Amino acid sequence: MMRIKLKRSIARYAAIMGLITGSSLMGANIARATLTTLSYPSGYSVNYFNNPGVNGQDEIYIQNETDNGNSIPGTTYCAMLYAFYPDQEMIGCCGVAITPNQTWTNSIGQLMIHIDLAGPLPTNGTIKVVATNNTNPLCDPTGDTASVSPAPHALQSWITHTITLSSPPATFMTEVPFAQTGEPFDDLFDLEFQCQTVTGGNSFITCPGSL
Repeated sequence: MMRIKLKRSIARYAAIMGLITGSSLMGANIARATLTTLSYPSGYSVNYFNNPGVNGQDEIYIQNETDNGNSIPGTTYCAMLYAFYPDQEMIGCCGVAITPNQTWTNSIGQLMIHIDLAGPLPTNGTIKVVATNNTNPLCDPTGDTASVSPAPHALQSWITHTITLSSPPATFMTEVPFAQTGEPFDDLFDLEFQCQTVTGGNSFITCPGSL
C-alpha cells in the first residue's frame, strides 16, 4: 500500500514539474518572440572614432549592398552621416549618394575637417550612418530638400582603427563593422533637426570621399 501511495506521489510531482517546465519554456519562447519584434535589420548604424586630426588614420567605408540581395537591384541610396562628441552633442553632418555596388570611403580626419564647422576637432567620438531612400539626388542630411525614410539594410558600413602602443612600440589596425541600432524610423527627424542647428542654416553638406 505504501508503494502505491509513493508511486502516486511521484507521478503527481512529475506532473507538476512538467507543468512548471512547460510554462518556463513557453515563457522563454514568448520572450524570444518579443525580441524579434525589434526593428532589425535597421537603416541606422553606429561606431566610434579616434584621433581624427590631419594625421588621423581611421578610415570609414560604406558599401551599397545591391549586389548581395539585401536591397532593390539598381538602386542608389543616400548615406546620411552624423558625428557626435563623447557627450553626444552633434559635431557635424553630411550626406552622400552611393550608387549600386559602389563603396564610398574617406579618412575620419578629412571627414571631420569637412563637417566640423565650429572646431576644434574632437579627439574621439561616435559616428552614425543612416541609410535612406534616394528621393532627392542632393542627399541633404538636414532634410530640407525632400522627405526621406530610412532604408533597412541597404548599406553596409565599417571603420578601421589604427592603434599605437608605446610599450612595446607597435602599431596595428582593427576593422570593425558598424552596429545596427534598431531605433524607430522617426529618429531621423531628430537627427535632421540637430544637423540644421550645427550647420547654422547653411545649405546641405555633401560628404567628401571617393565618389
